[in-house]
Amino acid sequence: MSFLKLVELKKVDLKDPVLIHGVPGVGLVSKIAVSHLINQLKAELIAEIYGDLIPLPDGNAGISVDGSQLEIPSYRIYHARSSTGRSLLLVTSEAQPIPWGQYQVINLLLDYAEKLGTKLVVSLGGYVTDEGLGVYGAAYPEEMLDEMGIYGVKRLTGGYVTGAAGVVVGLAKVRGMRSICLLGTTPGSLPDPKAAMMVLSVLEQWLGVKTDMSELVEMDEVIRESTKPKEVKTQEVEGKKEEGVPYHT
Repeated sequence: MSFLKLVELKKVDLKDPVLIHGVPGVGLVSKIAVSHLINQLKAELIAEIYGDLIPLPDGNAGISVDGSQLEIPSYRIYHARSSTGRSLLLVTSEAQPIPWGQYQVINLLLDYAEKLGTKLVVSLGGYVTDEGLGVYGAAYPEEMLDEMGIYGVKRLTGGYVTGAAGVVVGLAKVRGMRSICLLGTTPGSLPDPKAAMMVLSVLEQWLGVKTDMSELVEMDEVIRESTKPKEVKTQEVEGKKEEGVPYHT
């Protein structure tokens, strides 16, 4: 039998809380977005879930060591407020729960969120598609997508939302909670701050979650620069030709 425990670190007064879930996934879109919100809004850690279903980033059990501090893998739940004063429960981790444990971890998370009065669950993620750039969504009830269209969210018309990003909105629906998955388009091969910014832009318009995204812009520029193919100087090419290196066009 699995070991799983939620530890409440601090009690806070909440106003119409919304849970925003973001753990590592395609393009690290959701992880980047929620980490950005935690840092920008100076969110406060209020609870943790830990157990043998939540591994280290490499999939193993154990601890991480940072300087003289050690940390056990966990789902961390932070509290912050939007510009309208609404409470935000920001949930993240360094790794997704193992596949066969995701339902148990998410179920415990939603138990806690419901106890705090949460009626809306938002899951963030990345989406690899050739349908065009943007933010795509799936929601319960479906009518939520009519509202989200105002913010440029496009409807997902098929396929799957895998991992914890899908499980959290699926279990929220079972409980009758309003829930939506917001997916930013990404190639998925590298961390994608640009896709995270698209998702954050929707949250800003919808929930009043305003932040300074300049750090994400810089992060995106660094990643793009580091992946550019290196240019070969003309002199170097000519020198190699003189040395008898074969070239093909």
